[in-house]
Amino acid sequence: MKDMKTLKILLAALCIPFAAAAEEPQVPSHVPNVEIITLANKASVLPDYGKKHMMIFYVDPDARGQNKEFQKELKKNQDKTASENIAGYAILNLADTKLPGGMVRNFAKLATSGTESINMADNDHTLRDAWKLGDVDDKFVLMFVTKDGEMIYYRAGEFSQKDIDEFYEILYKHK
Repeated sequence: MKDMKTLKILLAALCIPFAAAAEEPQVPSHVPNVEIITLANKASVLPDYGKKHMMIFYVDPDARGQNKEFQKELKKNQDKTASENIAGYAILNLADTKLPGGMVRNFAKLATSGTESINMADNDHTLRDAWKLGDVDDKFVLMFVTKDGEMIYYRAGEFSQKDIDEFYEILYKHK
């Protein structure tokens, strides 16, 4: 009987990290600057952290097709959404993809050509873990972080029209 109780406690303890990883971050919440890598594989912190607001696309390359229409719309209307106060980031979640890193980096350069986005990569979930993003595997994630380091918007997966409207509201407020 005692062994069964010990087994149940052990199993419950093993499940806690997985349950925590599935949670989404609290918004708003303060997030620290972290060192990840550039697409040239050089270590770097987010260069605009503390200087500008940041619109961050954190994408598992396996989920690059999620929110395709929203991506097209945003790229097409970048003259209306661009601001000196906001830096755009495309951060590849290379820790979760099954695709080769070099191929993904090249694809990202092509996909973001014509935009002013800063392209980086997270090889080992550094950003995910530091910002408590939870399960980002196979997800297209959009975040907005103020220059004070407050994450005020977070969406993962397929966006609803309400999600998109809320994003634009935050974006225009911080232009």
